[in-house]
Amino acid sequence: PYLEQSDEVIRFEGLDRVVRMSADAPETYGYARTVGDAVTKLKHYSAYKILMSTKLANRIAQDEELGPLLCFNELELEVTEISPRECTKRAGIKAVLDALGPDHGTVYGIGDASNDIALMEAVDVGIAMGNAPDFLKEKADYVTDSFDHDGVVTALEHFGLI
Repeated sequence: PYLEQSDEVIRFEGLDRVVRMSADAPETYGYARTVGDAVTKLKHYSAYKILMSTKLANRIAQDEELGPLLCFNELELEVTEISPRECTKRAGIKAVLDALGPDHGTVYGIGDASNDIALMEAVDVGIAMGNAPDFLKEKADYVTDSFDHDGVVTALEHFGLI
């Protein structure tokens, strides 16, 4: 009800596409008017994160039943992404490394938001973008340029990966 009763556009991100939900959404690909419609347009009916205003996310976080089940990551411009609590970058990295086996080599991770703290803790070399918050930069092994100044390329060059 929090999502459908809001007057904002809610973005559902799935494995294969993004669906934007709002009460006045157009009847076209990538849009939905209800949560049910949004989810059915995603592969495997699964959203791995939902983006909304930080104000709405804070209301959901206060819900005694929903709040403990979710992970809230405030991004820029008053936008927050919500994902299931168990759906972390650490879990994703661990799954990939387990599949690769013990001889996978050095693992690098690049991040720029609060949800990247788990990433920094899961990799051998944590890289924070220049536009990352200070608390993430403090956890990183290396701080690169900002997103706007090709920070990913700078970091890959710094470590001799390209």
